[in-house]
Amino acid sequence: MSIKAHATTTVKYRSGPSTSCQALGQVDKGTTLWIWDYNSGGTWVYARIAGTNTHGWFSAQYVQS
Repeated sequence: MSIKAHATTTVKYRSGPSTSCQALGQVDKGTTLWIWDYNSGGTWVYARIAGTNTHGWFSAQYVQS
């Protein structure tokens, strides 16, 4: 089950749940995301960008459900 959310600012998404992981791209503020998972500390979310097959790890502080 996924949870609908949105980016609260322009934010990069990454290959893993850390700023040391490769940045794959970025989304603009207001972009709809579908959260699939969280890291163990809840500080990162694994999400798909709505309307695409693109997914990655987003810092949870910039995502609101």
